[in-house]
Amino acid sequence: MATPPAKPPPRGRSRKTERKRSHGGRIVGTVVAVGTALGVGTGLNTGAPHAPAGRTCGGTERWNVKVANDPDAPRVDLNPKAYSVAQLNGILPGPIDAGGRMDAEKKEYTVRGFLSYFKDEDDGDYHVVITDRPGAFTRGKAAPNGHSMVVEFPDPDCFPGKSGKGPSTSVLGQALAEARASFEEHVSGLSGTKISKAVRVTVTGVGFFDFDHGQTGRSTPHPGLDGQGKVFELHPVTAISFDDEAEPD
Repeated sequence: MATPPAKPPPRGRSRKTERKRSHGGRIVGTVVAVGTALGVGTGLNTGAPHAPAGRTCGGTERWNVKVANDPDAPRVDLNPKAYSVAQLNGILPGPIDAGGRMDAEKKEYTVRGFLSYFKDEDDGDYHVVITDRPGAFTRGKAAPNGHSMVVEFPDPDCFPGKSGKGPSTSVLGQALAEARASFEEHVSGLSGTKISKAVRVTVTGVGFFDFDHGQTGRSTPHPGLDGQGKVFELHPVTAISFDDEAEPD
């Protein structure tokens, strides 16, 4: 059982991201990003473009849940409560319902912490590590310390999944595109594997339990009903704000 939610922290925002936090961008329906120079944008009742020719992206493991184009996605509670990183480490997995989600995966969560690591993955996601103090995460197979967690930013071009046969839309498409654009805007020029300064962020996203495969910065594993260890993430991220006025350098 999760520790009771903490009192929501102040919602700090940078000048560039203040406009992006509104849930007005989270239109539950067929809302999805369309490409711009950054690969993001907004549009109603339009499909996200498929990845450019020759590029393979998207994944297979519960991919439709990770990008919110699964049957349960329209019923996700978009009224997040604030949690600490440590509290989110304590959330336990449960059974998956007929729509494909656990109960903990049917709501948004907000967490405030430090951007400590990120990388661009083969499936098109940004794998980002948030910690409750700068740099407090473990790498590789080392046991997680309970002070970090992973949050993921999908690429709207990759909504159909690795097979390319899934839906090209997401009920959270616009929010996902805006969050990813904000992230890219703020980390441009920053080394994701060696962040030398404290970068405070506030992240909102939908809960998701990935299986434990030694992800960098993963949360505390808990046994799932299938016998696999499960780690709690925010996947997909629907909003991010960089809480310090100064841009990361």
